[in-house]
Amino acid sequence: MLAGLAGRRERVPLEAEEFDYIAVLGKLVEEYEDVHDPRGPVSGAEMLAHLIEARGISQATLAADTGIAESAVSEFLKRKRGLTRKQLEAFARYFRVEPAAFLES
Repeated sequence: MLAGLAGRRERVPLEAEEFDYIAVLGKLVEEYEDVHDPRGPVSGAEMLAHLIEARGISQATLAADTGIAESAVSEFLKRKRGLTRKQLEAFARYFRVEPAAFLES
């Protein structure tokens, strides 16, 4: 249901009630996973790798779409370098998440 609403959100604006529904479902999923599938903190590199895989894109595509050098993407994923503020913001806009998602925990 969440994935369906998220996909629809990319095509048309959602109603206020749909945003409320997303918030409630998201909270329920979070609570369930906290109990049944607890996970430790996720690094910024792990989060980026997950988002790349979930979107089904390559590092080259991400680099081209965000204007960030492919080498910078690769080195961040290998934990050889951090991200600049500009890169954090570009990834956040691209994946529609908060910039903090890419910070090291």
